[in-house]
Amino acid sequence: MNDQTPDEKDSNSSGEHQVPDPSGPPQAVTQQNPVMNFVGRSFTLLVAGGGLSVFVASAMLPTVGATCSSKLEWEQRQAQIDQAIQDEMKQSENASHPVSDTNNE
Repeated sequence: MNDQTPDEKDSNSSGEHQVPDPSGPPQAVTQQNPVMNFVGRSFTLLVAGGGLSVFVASAMLPTVGATCSSKLEWEQRQAQIDQAIQDEMKQSENASHPVSDTNNE
């Protein structure tokens, strides 16, 4: 019933992918243009580097805002400390030099 030889089976294309015979002689690999190979790899490296740069820059944006906010809070806190020191100095001056309430009558 199955009278076909292996060569006849190979010639019948049923739409299935045929696996090459590994027992045959080795096939030469075609060489690609080395200039185009270099250009392709350079382009890939350029795109990957650009993507990495965008990722790093976007990751640092919240950090920049937090740094500015922390600096502003520190400056406000330092101003409060300076004001408290000045108030304390004024109170100590007033305590050491009481205002004399003498009436010259």
